[in-house]
Amino acid sequence: ENSLLSSRGGTEIRGSSLINRKRMWVEPILLVLAFVLAVVVLLYILQQSLIYHPRRYSPVELSFAAEEIEYRTGEGKQVAFYVAPRDSTTGSPDRLWMLFGGNATLALDWGDFVSRHPDEHAGFLLMDYPGFGKCEGKASPQSILESSRRALESLYAHLQIPLRDSMPTLNMLGHSLGAAASLQLAPYHDVSRLVLIAPFTSLRAMARRAVGGPLARLLRHNFDNADRLREIASQSSPPVVIIIHGRRDEIIPVEMGRRLAKEFPSLVQYREAPGADHNSLLILHEADVYRAMTE
Repeated sequence: ENSLLSSRGGTEIRGSSLINRKRMWVEPILLVLAFVLAVVVLLYILQQSLIYHPRRYSPVELSFAAEEIEYRTGEGKQVAFYVAPRDSTTGSPDRLWMLFGGNATLALDWGDFVSRHPDEHAGFLLMDYPGFGKCEGKASPQSILESSRRALESLYAHLQIPLRDSMPTLNMLGHSLGAAASLQLAPYHDVSRLVLIAPFTSLRAMARRAVGGPLARLLRHNFDNADRLREIASQSSPPVVIIIHGRRDEIIPVEMGRRLAKEFPSLVQYREAPGADHNSLLILHEADVYRAMTE
C-alpha cells in the first residue's frame, strides 16, 4: 500500500510539473496574442485619427481676402473659399482651378500661391476637407468626394453659371493627399488639366510601408491613385496629367511618382525636382508648378 501511494504521489508530482511547464509557455503566448489583438483593434478603430490631421483656422489665417462658399453634405456644414480672377470683365473666370492641399494643411494656406499666380484670368476654388478649417464632420475618401462635388456645384450656383457651355475650363491641382482628392473627383467632370504634386500610388501602399502588409489590409480609407488614373486614361478625351515629385521626398517616396508615370506613359507627363523634399517642392519649385498649370 505504501508503495502504491508512493507511485501515485510520484505520478501526481510529475503531472503537476508538466502542467506548470505548459503554463510557463502558454501564458506568455496568450499575452503576446492579446497584445497583438489589441494593436490590431486599435489600428482599426483609430485609423481615422492616424491618417488625417485636421486643423482649425486662427483669426489671422481667416483675414485672407476670399469668398466663403458654404454648402452642406452628409457630414454637416462645409466651407470652401473662392478667389476671383484679378482681371475679369464677366465676373466669372475663364479658367477655374480647384486646389487640394496635403494633410494638416488648410485651404487658405494656398493664399500666397494664388496671389502670385501668373494667370490673371484664372479663379481658384480652395478646398478644405470635412473636419478641417471651418468644415464639420470627419474626413474619409467618401466624405471628401461628396464635399468636392458639392463645393463645385455651389460655386457654379454662386457665380450664376447656368449653362454648361458657359462654364469655365476646369482644372485641378493637388498636393500629397490632395492629389488623391483631385484624382477621385476628376472622372465626374470634364477636366482640362490635372497637376499632381507628390502623389502616392495608393494609401494602402503607404500603409504597407508604415505597418507592414498584414496590418495594411485593415485600412478602411484607401485612396487608389493608380486605379483613378486607369479610369481617367480610359476616357475618350482625358485631361493633360502632369506629375511633379521631389527627389528627396521623405514622406511619399519619389519611386511612387515614377511608378505612376511609368504605368501610364501615354497619359502622364512626369517631372522631377532634384533638390526638393515633400513640402519644400511648392516653395523651391513654385515657378515649375505655375508652368505646369499654364503651359
